[in-house]
Amino acid sequence: MRRTRRFRLRSLLPGTVLLLALLSACSLGGQVCPAIAYTYGGPAVVDFVDPLPPGAEVRACFETGCTPHPVARPASGDWSVQQIDPWRTFESMPGGTVLRVVVLDGDRVLHDAEHEIPISAAQERFGGCPGPYEYEPVVVAS
Repeated sequence: MRRTRRFRLRSLLPGTVLLLALLSACSLGGQVCPAIAYTYGGPAVVDFVDPLPPGAEVRACFETGCTPHPVARPASGDWSVQQIDPWRTFESMPGGTVLRVVVLDGDRVLHDAEHEIPISAAQERFGGCPGPYEYEPVVVAS
């Protein structure tokens, strides 16, 4: 009979210690967020401040030091760079925060720069923990 009680008390000890640690973190102003990683797999939209020359070619890719690839000229609307091969390689994670944009007009390079992709985060969840996000347009001035 005694042996059973000791075993029950010992089995409750790890859970009790964990509960006390969590409660003390909350009372000390600490924040405990669930282990959820959000990524964004949608396209990056490029918004050119000035109109591009009629024959200009736009190339783009995700991540620092990447090799840009041609982006199809939209019939109307925004230039959209998808997060698929060849614009995003499988070495980089979806939802990267850098977009390299290159604009060519024949042999002339009109623009070649890496841009931070601005993000728009959803409302905070779980008492202040970050939630899902999406890209905002990358504004490119010549």
